[in-house]
Amino acid sequence: MMDGFAIPLWIYAAVGVLVLWCKSKAKSRGVYALTDIVNLFVPAKYAKTRAIVEVICYLCIGCLLAMGILNPATPGQAFAAGLGFTGLTTR
Repeated sequence: MMDGFAIPLWIYAAVGVLVLWCKSKAKSRGVYALTDIVNLFVPAKYAKTRAIVEVICYLCIGCLLAMGILNPATPGQAFAAGLGFTGLTTR
């Protein structure tokens, strides 16, 4: 079990989130609800800003949920938790 705030495990979870995020975006996939919410608040003319806001929000939510719910104890578990979160929430 992870005791306290282990920054390296958070980094592994973040890498897991980003790896599958990039793969999903390459296939033009979005995220359930988050993509639609970001589209409401960031106008289409700011496409780069929209992409940055979406990935930052997704990364924060993904790391918090992956680390908080699964409570990984090893780097491999943290990486898999990040991959799993991304796999569950992309459409």
